[in-house]
Amino acid sequence: IPKNLIYNIISFLINVFVGLWLVPYLVNILGESAYGLIPLAMLFTEYISVIAVSINGSISRFLTIDIQKKNWTNANKTFNTAFFALLGLILVQLIILGYITIDLNTLLNIPNELLIDSYYLFAFTFLGYLISLVSSVFSTSMYAYNRLDLILKGNITRTIIRTITIIVLFITIEPSLIIVGISNLLGSIIIFLYSFYYWKTLTPNFKINYNFYDKSRLKGLLGMGGWLIVNQVGYLLFLKIDLFVINKYFGANSGGRYAAVLQWSSLIRTMSGILSGVLGPMILISYANGDIKSVIKYAKVGVKYLSIAVGLITGIICGFSFEILTLWLGTNFSDLALLLIIMLSHLTINLGVLPLLPINTAFNKVKIPGIVTFIMGLLNLILAIFFASYTDMGLLGIALAGLIVLSLKNGIFSPWYASKILKIKSSTFFTPLIGGIIIFICSILFTTLLKNIFIIDNWISLTFFGVLISLISIYFVWIFILNTEEKLFAKNLIKQKFNVTR
Repeated sequence: IPKNLIYNIISFLINVFVGLWLVPYLVNILGESAYGLIPLAMLFTEYISVIAVSINGSISRFLTIDIQKKNWTNANKTFNTAFFALLGLILVQLIILGYITIDLNTLLNIPNELLIDSYYLFAFTFLGYLISLVSSVFSTSMYAYNRLDLILKGNITRTIIRTITIIVLFITIEPSLIIVGISNLLGSIIIFLYSFYYWKTLTPNFKINYNFYDKSRLKGLLGMGGWLIVNQVGYLLFLKIDLFVINKYFGANSGGRYAAVLQWSSLIRTMSGILSGVLGPMILISYANGDIKSVIKYAKVGVKYLSIAVGLITGIICGFSFEILTLWLGTNFSDLALLLIIMLSHLTINLGVLPLLPINTAFNKVKIPGIVTFIMGLLNLILAIFFASYTDMGLLGIALAGLIVLSLKNGIFSPWYASKILKIKSSTFFTPLIGGIIIFICSILFTTLLKNIFIIDNWISLTFFGVLISLISIYFVWIFILNTEEKLFAKNLIKQKFNVTR
């Protein structure tokens, strides 16, 4: 865990720096309308990838159990069955993605001057995505051995290469959406080579051999993966439908403005996914070894620490929303401060429960969460269309739809269902969220107080007061919110971290 945490922190900091710098860079050079097409290209690949992502989620579960039990024959069968099934899916997806690329102007609202570049952006991004699908199968070896540090190294490398490629080609050739697509493709190729290398290194007993393909094992993977597909579709309806609705109802320019502000939510989600991902393999390994007490322990600690971290960060950003948007993107984006607040205000709870999700996978209880997520995702789409069509809320209505529906699903259902699976008190995973809510409220109060006393009109003062509020909040958490066991857990992690760095 300590080694994984170190690389989680490094990965998060790089993502923050690149994300916060790259967005205004691309918006200023390409324009708001062009920038809005970049996340849309990624959006289509995510919708197409639901089957592959779900199968990989199923692979991780079965492969971790096989490797922990040193059953290399079954492990080879699991890997090769998934690998060749995924190759078949890629061939099918080539047809779908080809159709989307050709018919792009019908599906999206694209300005005529950006149409040709958009074709190339989507084509290169789609190709890179297909390569990434193959990479994801090889990366399951790193996950099964809890080597998230290696996975994160690869992600860091891809982020840096993608960013450098964009900058260099923008300077040496000319800025265009085509170059963004090329950078996406290059990053995918690098991560494929990286994943394949560590697949051979960590699991030398694995071989790519069609003779290991097992139809009966495929049924097991799809049995679990089928409900993960339903869950993944629901997830995309939750978090990835807003850009499409905005593009269709409000146009490319509004889509670009919304996508730029959405970067803060995406960064916090990335951070939360990284931190909660540290516990995912530990929960699977504990389950594989029959240690249910450790499953509960990791889940409770994860929820409490993550909700506090998200509450602190979102509270500060919401409190300084006007100042952040003005300094970051310019005064023409400052009117979106309320939009940013709506996007972030619910994340303390809705991201705080992320450490509970591996419990569903470990116990193979993914049917009900899949159904609930899918239904709530459809409700989010309906609400977003309703707000866009029948109210004057504009972009605020789209964000509000996500706030309402996601809070019902993650804030209520997920903690309750995890406790039901583990057969423990229903309140077990609700209680750890209280600390995060308190910190979120306190952070907003602190920022409001400081804004009434001091003028905050530059990055230096903003950073200073942000750090000040963070230090005060961390001290408050340590003294009043964490119990003795949680403090000991944190101290042990710090000690182990220093041992790892030595």
